[in-house]
Formats: sequence, C-alpha cells, structure tokens
Amino acid sequence: MISDRVISNGWRTLAVVLAGVLVGCGGGADSADSGGAVFTVVWPESTRLIPEASQSIRVEIRRNNVAVATRVIPRPVGGGSASADFQNLPVGPVSAIATAHPQADGAGVAQASGSVAFTVQAGQTIPFTLNMGSTIDRIEVNPPSVDLNPAQTQPLGITARNAANQIVLVAANKLEWESLNTGVARVDSSGVVTAVSAGSTQVRVRDTESSKIGTATVNVSNPAETVVYWNDFETSVGSEWSNPIIETSPFGRKFLGRFNTSAETLTLSLPANTTQVTLSFKVYIIYSWDGNGNSCCGPDIFDLSIEGGPTLLRTSFSNTEAAAGNLQSYPDAFGTANHSAGTGSSEMGTLGWFGFDTVYTLRYTVPYTASSIRFRFASTLTKGIDDESWGIDDIEVRAKH
Repeated sequence: MISDRVISNGWRTLAVVLAGVLVGCGGGADSADSGGAVFTVVWPESTRLIPEASQSIRVEIRRNNVAVATRVIPRPVGGGSASADFQNLPVGPVSAIATAHPQADGAGVAQASGSVAFTVQAGQTIPFTLNMGSTIDRIEVNPPSVDLNPAQTQPLGITARNAANQIVLVAANKLEWESLNTGVARVDSSGVVTAVSAGSTQVRVRDTESSKIGTATVNVSNPAETVVYWNDFETSVGSEWSNPIIETSPFGRKFLGRFNTSAETLTLSLPANTTQVTLSFKVYIIYSWDGNGNSCCGPDIFDLSIEGGPTLLRTSFSNTEAAAGNLQSYPDAFGTANHSAGTGSSEMGTLGWFGFDTVYTLRYTVPYTASSIRFRFASTLTKGIDDESWGIDDIEVRAKH
C-alpha cells in the first residue's frame, strides 16, 4: 500500500509496506536463526508520492550497521506494485534503508530516502511502514539575478542539491513558478521571465515534492540611450566609412561624397546589451535624378540597408519633373507610387547645383542586439557621377541598451 503523509518537517513522504515472514517453518536446523522479508512498493502512476523522476527504489537491510542484503525495485511501466524478496535474514533486530533513484538500476543521486528498524521473528508475519522524504536540501535558481529592459525575456533554470551538495534530479512538471510583483516581471510555467516595467522583484520556484523554494532577483530598468556616432563632415572622416571622402557643395556645405553607383558602408561598435538602434541623416540628391523614369531615362534608385539585417529604404528620387516629367516613389517604396519630385524633402535648391539638388532628412529605428552594425548606402543610377550623384550629411546613430 502507499500512503500520502506529511511528517513534522513538512516534506511529502511515501510509505511502503515491509513484511517479516518466516523462512524454513517446520523445524529445520536453520529455522531458529534465520528469517526473511518481503519489501513491496506500490508505485503510483505519475503522482506526487514517489518523486516523478525516480525510476527505482534501492532497499538495503542492515544488521549492526552492516549490510546483509540489497535489492533494487525498478518502477513498473505504467505504475503498479513491485516486490523484492529477502531470504535468509538473521532473526533479530535489523534496519531497512530505502532510497529512490533516477535510474532503473538504482544508480544516480538519491532523490528520496527513509529508514525503519524492525525485528525479524520466526513464525510471524509483521507489517512495517517506512516513510521516505525528499533528499533535496535546497533549490538554486540559475542565474540568481538578472537585469532586463522592459519586454526582454530571460529563461531561468534550477539545480536541486542534497546536503552533500550533490545534484538531485527533479521533474520539471513538479515546479511551480511565481513572480512576487507581476507589474515588474512575469514568469511562465517553464520559468521564462518577461520584464514588464522598471523596478525589482523576486521570482520564486517551489518543488512540490520536497516543498523546497528557490529565488532569483529580477531587476528591470528602462534602457539608456547613447549617441554612438555623429558627424557633420565639417572637419574629418575616419575609417568607419568604406570610402571616406569629403566634398564641398557650391554653396559651401561639406558632406560625405559624392557617390554614384558605388556602395558606401558605415561600421560601428555598439554598447553591450543593445536592444535598439536609431539612424538619422540627410541624403543629398544631386543633379538630374530621373525618379521612376516616367518619360525618359531612369529609374534612379536609392537603397539603405543593414548588412545581415533588414532593408530600411528602397525608393526613387527625381529632380527632373519640370524638365522631363519624371516622378518619384519616395516617400513610398520603389514601384509603388508616383509622387511629384521633391515630395517629402526638407530642402530644395539649397546646395548650389543650379536648382538640381534636393535634401531629404531620413530617420529609422530598428530592434537590434548584435555588438556591431554596418549600414549600407547604395544607388542604382543610369548616368555617370557628373550627371547623377548623392552624398550624406549630419548623420547620427543612437543605441538603446
């Protein structure tokens, strides 16, 4: 039989029946000084009485603290009862020590243990009850402390240890997770924490078989924002750019460029734990860009992307609507719209190229978690640099972390 008891230390226990039985009844020469015991375990079918992760019970009979017999009782498939028959035990006081193990052969660190003293008596069958309590001494949560920004997640794990600091296997479905302040952080049944808002709280996990509790501290803070790069190109440009050339417009404004069909990249290191990057800059559209090429020439396309990541912009610009009737896609994606030349611009005709120049101020914010980033600026143009070109000015990159 199995009973479900809670003893004074609050641990969940299991009980097994141990019966002392006579061996050699009938007056044989050994009947006065030997006996036997049958140890029967009624395994529950995936219940909380025997640890969920246990696959066997090891039973050792001791006389004067010396082992006289050992048996291993594997867990039957689907539950049920299983027995170990001990024969030729010495008559008199003995003790039975039972331990639950994670492997069917009785191997692995014990997950529950218990002992009982009884007396093997000739000619009698006496029932005994042995209570097994979990061997878990403490639950450690890994990591014990986490720092998150709102909406970030962190999986937590646990390690159960006994008093000898050995790892004790536990079943994941016997763990109950709880956040003490769900307004700061939530935790699901698998131990995955989701940060909600700034603050600090504890996440607790309880092993329902041992009633031991482990805790982790969760600190949630709003991300800091750092300017990781800024340049107006009035002085110099470094090796962060793949083609670091500076030109001055006819009206005296310095900028990075000019470029035609070659790609230009900007490579930057980012702060640890970056979650978001914002890029803002001005793009100069110089000379006779033909936009969508509605009447002639074109299309003239500008691309902006993150290498290994998303395309932020692919569109066309036009400076030749009046001269040739060419419209542009911007502020929409290329091929999806026909807008008047200069739509969405911040300046027109201010750089000094005979009215064939337009300035667009662009800004993009993207989730990003890598330690470095490379922006790629490129164009597909139908004429040479003296007819169609572009440049970059007043660029800033910010990182939230």
